[in-house]
Order: sequence, then structure tokens, then C-alpha cells
Amino acid sequence: MRKRIKHLLFHQDNPGLQYAVPIVFIGVLMLGVLTALLMNTVGLHRRLQENTEKYADDISAQLASNISARMELRKTCMHNLADTLSEMPEILLTEELLDRKAQYLEMKEIFVLKADGTTIPADTGHMELEGYLAEHPEMYEAPYIFFTEHDEVFFFAPIFWDNGGEASLLIGVRTNTVLQQMLQEVDFKDQGLCCIVDRDGTMVVSATDEAPFQELSAVFNKSLDSGDAAEARRVLEDINEHRSGVAQFKDIGGEPLMLGYDFLGINDWMLLTLLPSNLFSEGTGAYLIQNVVIIGIMALTMALIFAYIVWSYRQSLKKIQAVALTDSLTGGKNNLAFQMAGTSLLREHPQKRYAIVCLNIRNFKRLNERFGVKTGDALLRQMYGVLQDCLHKGELMSRAAGDHFYLLLECGGGEDVRSRLQTGLGRLEEQLPEQFSIDRTRVSQGAYLIPNWDTDFLILQDRAKMASTYQLENEPCRFYDDSLGKQVDREQSLDDSFKSAIRNREFKLYIQPKVCPNQNRTQGGEVLVRWQHPEYGLLFPGEFIPLFEQNGKIQELDFYMFEETCKLLKAWLAEGRAMPLSVNLFRAHLISGDMSCLDRFKSIKEAYQIPDGLIELELTESLMLERREVGVVAGMIDCIRSMGFLCSMDDFGFGYSSLALLKDLNVDTVKLDRQFFVGESEKSWIVVGQLIRLAHELGITVVAEGIEDKSQVEKLRQYDCDLIQGYVYAKPMSVPDFQNWVATQ
Repeated sequence: MRKRIKHLLFHQDNPGLQYAVPIVFIGVLMLGVLTALLMNTVGLHRRLQENTEKYADDISAQLASNISARMELRKTCMHNLADTLSEMPEILLTEELLDRKAQYLEMKEIFVLKADGTTIPADTGHMELEGYLAEHPEMYEAPYIFFTEHDEVFFFAPIFWDNGGEASLLIGVRTNTVLQQMLQEVDFKDQGLCCIVDRDGTMVVSATDEAPFQELSAVFNKSLDSGDAAEARRVLEDINEHRSGVAQFKDIGGEPLMLGYDFLGINDWMLLTLLPSNLFSEGTGAYLIQNVVIIGIMALTMALIFAYIVWSYRQSLKKIQAVALTDSLTGGKNNLAFQMAGTSLLREHPQKRYAIVCLNIRNFKRLNERFGVKTGDALLRQMYGVLQDCLHKGELMSRAAGDHFYLLLECGGGEDVRSRLQTGLGRLEEQLPEQFSIDRTRVSQGAYLIPNWDTDFLILQDRAKMASTYQLENEPCRFYDDSLGKQVDREQSLDDSFKSAIRNREFKLYIQPKVCPNQNRTQGGEVLVRWQHPEYGLLFPGEFIPLFEQNGKIQELDFYMFEETCKLLKAWLAEGRAMPLSVNLFRAHLISGDMSCLDRFKSIKEAYQIPDGLIELELTESLMLERREVGVVAGMIDCIRSMGFLCSMDDFGFGYSSLALLKDLNVDTVKLDRQFFVGESEKSWIVVGQLIRLAHELGITVVAEGIEDKSQVEKLRQYDCDLIQGYVYAKPMSVPDFQNWVATQ
């Protein structure tokens, strides 16, 4: 994604594209804003209609529930009263009693219709009920509500006399006025009406005039015109399924209306609610028009702003590109500009041969720490200037992150590149102050000869950088080739297979004997590691230890090898033939001063019940010199010894502070550096002898390592060296071979 954006903003093949893309983007954005405003206006109008529909539905449902509850309450009261009267003697059933009950239940009147047709009180004047009761004998079985054309509502409740006589009817009469008041109490802003009808459309109760509901008869009779026919069919389907809902129709005058219909749960009555469709949107038309006008003005304003943005963007884009493509330290191309220019150069000149070079100052961080960041920055600027002066026309250079420099050179081959780099770095060496000491050996050099341009430029840079990383200290410029690529692939393969190697126990324990020259017997050994790789065979430490030190996996390997050593010692102890073994402690454990790793070593030792004094941890002298705080190193060694380990100083004698370390550090053993015995002279033997004598006076055991000649063994025996380790006795060997070797002594 970043790469695509980069080419859009800094496109060199089509300069107009770098202006067009953001301008089109801004234009589309503005158009989107205007469209959103218009859609919002339309959505507002639609939402008002939806709110009207929801309002009609909610009010209708609420009112229907209220009416139904009141009607059901009175029906229940009539039923309870009928039960009470059934237990009373008929002589107590007086007109006065029924009048009191009618007043209490807010009825116009209450009377009893006996089985013989007489009433209590007599002459109630409701002769129209006789025909209805004759057609509906079920009235004598359960409470019921009945409506007549005389604007009255009758509440029926059967009386089952305790004396076993024929059932009578308790009838309460209520006028429609109460229901009309309930319908009129609903607030529709004087624009809505309610009524109660049965499922055939016959009016039961209307709040006021029935005229607005006359068109509804067409709904129930299925005689609407084609415009409302579909809506009418939907309403009828809902009514048949006993579902409530909301529909839209036109009234007699052609105005749109919203109809809400809800079943009351009483007989087959429904509550109908009529509202104008513009109940909430009335008066908003002018505001909607104003909104459209405002949007038009905004569109014109945004067009003017857009024109200004186009003009200012073209003016500022060049400045932005200059900042984005310039290295703030050197003032030259940064890595992004180098990649873009390099890609264009290779594309435009496919017939020419180029090499991409990566230069890196070794240990530049220490130089910064010694002289300061400002001095380091001045050095980088000067280096950039010198190398820039060495470029030919059409060649490129940039400073990448930190002290990395990239060059794209036109060349005739590898020797041409080496020669030019030697010349350029020679000029740099001549111009720099002496204290910097930046000679050709202090700058790692890697290059890649580009055979043809068919690879991403980033990959070309990575190959040059990889070559510089693998350049040996005194080697001339290292070129990336297939062998280096295979080496990198091999290391990647080793890295990927580390976990499986631990799991499959592919790392093997090898031991090199430490022999006492006076007794000519083995008195210990140094544990070394070999990797029995399933693909590459037996690998020596130099093939994988540096890799694991770089990626941090060396610590896990250390713990694995230490545990394998403890397993071996435990087996030897069980057989009664244990001898001390020394284990290398890699610098990654202790360079930070964190002692937690020692706790883990101790816990492993204790888990295998290894006695104190059988395991020796070897620390390199260089580690102690890097940890400049002698007190911290001394505390580290004291901690090691307190945990039951012996401690030795490896590669002793060639550091600048070796003798000073002896007086400050409580080590048990020093191992003389093998450099003492390479091309030895009389003077070197004098130094070795004095070191052995001094160590003995301090109570320190001395081990000479790297001994390959018997004459050296004799010399060391004369100087009373405690132990000798080297090929003169034996190479590192597997555990079975070591055990056999010791057994044959």
C-alpha cells in the first residue's frame, strides 16, 4: 500500500498524474459531501413520514388497549355482580339495588331479564333485545357485549340461580357518549379521528362525524380504485389474520391519509385511527426548499474553494516533494528518492551495466559515544560529500538510515567497482582528522552487479547490504553472488530448524580432555557442541553459534547443553566415575548484567543433584572488559561461586587489563589464550611462566589451551602448568569416545 501511494504522490513518468490524483480525490470528496446533504434532506422528509406512521400505530395501539381494558373491566364487574345476585333471594332484587350498582359501574341502567320475558324493574323499554336474544341463545352461557343502532352498548352476564331456576340475564346499558369521550381525548393536533367498527366495516362508535370514515366502506367491500387496491388487499389480509397495522389511503377529497387499525379483543371490533400523512411534515416544505438553496450556495462556495485548493496544491506539492525526498542531514537524496531515481535510471538505460553499493561504518555507535552525536553527524556529512564528488555523471548516491550509504555506479565489472571504492575511501581517509581513524578497513563494503533490471529495486539494495554484512574485516569489497545467497539461505534454514533440533536432540555433547602434564592423566574436560543436522550432516560451532548469537537463540541452546551436561554427570556419578566439566557461558547471558539466568542454571543443577564443584562456568576475558564496571563483574563471579559452580576466565592474557582483573576477580581458573603459543618465542615463554607463577600465588588453577606440540607440553610441565587442553592430546570427541579415551589411560 505504501508503495502504491508513493508512486501516486511522486510519479515521474507522468508529472500531470501527481496533480490529477489528489485533485480528483478532493473533487470526489466535495461531490460526496453535497450528495450526502441532498440525501440527508430526502431522508429527513422520509423520516417525518415514518414518524407519522409510527405515531399513528403507537397511538392506535395504546387507545385500543385502553378501551379494551375498560370494556373488559365492566364486563367482569357485571359477571361478578351476576354471581352475587344468583345467591340472593329474588325478593331482595329491587330496582333501588340495581340503580346503585348502575351508578357505581357508570352505567345508564342495569336490569334483570328473566326467563319468562319479564324484567326487574318492569318496563325497561328495551324490546329490541328480544329478537337479538332469540337469535343468540349463547348470551345465557357467558358474559357478552352487544351494540345496537340506538347508540347504546349492552353488557350481558348470565345469572345462574342457586335454587335451580331457569337462568336470567343481568344487562347493563351504557351510552356511546363515554366511548366517544375516550376517542376525543386523544391529541391529534385537531387533524386526526378515531372510530370503532366491526370486521365488516359497520360503525360502532365514532368520535364525531362519520363522514371521514365513509371511504373506508370501500376497503371492506373491496371496491377501491386501482391506486389503493393493493393497500386495501393488504389491510383485508391483516384483518382476516387478526393482525394490527398501518396503511395509507386517500380521503374523499383525494388527500393522503394514514389509517391505523387495532383489534380491541371485544367481539370482532377494531379501533380505526385516521391521520393526515403530513401530520409531522406540515410546514416543513419551505424549510426543505431553503435547505436545497443552501446546498446550492455551498456547492458554489466549495467550487471556489476547490479552485483555490488546486492552485495552492500545485504550488506546495513541489515543496512537499523536496522535503519528502531530501535527507535532512546531508541535504542530498534520501533513500526513497534514491529508490525512485534508481528505478527510473535502470529502466531508461537497460543497455548499461550498473552496480549498487552499500557502505557502512563499522562500530559507528562507539564513535558517536566517544566524540558526540554532532561530531558523528559532521563525519557523515563529510563522507557524503567526498563520495558524492567521486560519482560520474548520471550516477546516484544517498544516505539511508544511520551510517549506511548507497551508491548506484555505472561500471565495467567487479574490479572497476573495487578500484573506485578504494579511490573514494582513500580520499575520505586523507580528508578526515586523525582521531577518527576511518580507513578503508573501518568501512564495510558490499555490492551487487545488476545483470539485468528485472528485480525490485529494494531487493537490489538488500543484496548489496547483505554482501556488506558478510564482508570479512580485511577483505576488499564483497559482492553478492549465488554462493552468498546460498549461504544466507542455509543460515535461514538453520534458524528455522532450531526448535525442531532442540526437540529431536540434534545438538550433541562433545568433550575435549584437560590433561595434567605431570601425571599424564585426564582430570576434566571442556563441553563443546556439535549439531548433527539431518540435511547438512555434522556442523561445527562456527557454522551456527554466530547465527544464534545474533538472533538471541544462543541462550536457549546454552540451557539445553547445560542440562545435557548435568544428565551426563548424573550418569557418571551413578557409575562412580565423575570428573569436572567446564561449560562455556555465552556473553548474551551476562552482557546486560541480568543474573536471572544463573538462577536457572542453579535450578537445573539441583534438579539433577549435581554436587558443588563439578561444573565450571567459563567467562571470556573480553566479556569482562566490555563490562567496564569491575564491581558488577566481581559480583557476578561471586554469585556464580555461591551457587556451587567453579568459575574460569577464558582467553586470558591478551586483554589490556588482564593482570588488574586477577587482583579484583575471584576466579578459580584462568585459561591462557592460545595466541601465547602461536609462533612462540623466548619472551613469550617468560611471560607464560610468570603468569603461571602469579596465578598459583593467588590460588588460581592454570589451563593452557590450543597446545599442539609435545615440546610445548614439556615447557608447560617445567613451568608447573596445572592442565593442558589441545590437539596434542585429543580433539573434541563424542561422549562414548571420551569415556573410552579416559578408560585407556
